[in-house]
Amino acid sequence: MTSHAIAIQNEYHQKLRDEAINHLRKSQDIVARSFRAEYLAASRRTSNMFLDEQAKTGAWGTYIEATALAEKYHVNLVVTPVKKGLEQSPICLYRSERENAQTVHLYNSDNNHWYVDDNTRGAGNCLYNAFAQAFYQLGIIKDKQQKNSEAIDKPRQSPTSIARFSVFSEENCQETRSVQQKIHEAISKAPTPAEIRDDFIKEEERISRLSPKEQQQIADDHALALKLAREEGLAIPSYESLGYH
Repeated sequence: MTSHAIAIQNEYHQKLRDEAINHLRKSQDIVARSFRAEYLAASRRTSNMFLDEQAKTGAWGTYIEATALAEKYHVNLVVTPVKKGLEQSPICLYRSERENAQTVHLYNSDNNHWYVDDNTRGAGNCLYNAFAQAFYQLGIIKDKQQKNSEAIDKPRQSPTSIARFSVFSEENCQETRSVQQKIHEAISKAPTPAEIRDDFIKEEERISRLSPKEQQQIADDHALALKLAREEGLAIPSYESLGYH
C-alpha cells in the first residue's frame, strides 16, 4: 500500500461520507428525493434514522450512499461485484445526464469490501476511501499536501480498470478494452435521471390515491428495505430489485 494512496484516503474519506449523507438529507436531486420517499410522510423518520447511523465513521457504506455521491458529483457509477475471487458483470448504479460524464468504476468483493485496487483501505470506511482514490485519479479532488497542485494524475476514462494492468502486452490491452466495453454497456442499460424522475412522479400520483392504511404498508416496506440495506452492508442490488428492467 503506497503512502500517497493512504494520504488521499485519510484526507477525504470523512469529507466524502459527510457529503453523501448531507446530499441524501437535503438535495432536491431525484436519487436523494427517491431515497427519502418524499411522498410518504411516515418514511421521513425512518430515512433520518438510517442516515444518522450511516453518518458515523466506520459505518459500512451501502449502494445508497455510493449512488448519492455519483449524483452529487455528476459522474457515472459502475460497480463490478467480485464473488469468491471471480469478477461478475458490472452494474451501473448511476448514469449521469451530463454529456461526456466521467466514470467511477469500483469493485465490491463478496459484499464486504469496496475497492479501487489493493491500496484501498477498509476499517468500515472502504466506500469513501475508494471514492477518494477514484476522484483523485479523475482529477475531481486534489492532494492538498502536494506542493505542486498541478501534479495530479490525468483524468482517465476508467482508471480503476486500467490501473490493474501494469504490463501493456497485446493480451492485456485486449482485456482492458473488453472491460471498457462491459462498462459502457452497463451504463447504456441504466435508467437516466429523467427516467427515474418520471417513475417518481408516477409513484407519487399512485400513492396519493391509496388509503392511509395502504400508504402505511408502503412506508413499512420502505423501512424494511433500509434496514436490510444496513444489515447487508455492501450488498449490490440487481437491476430488478431497483425496479429497472
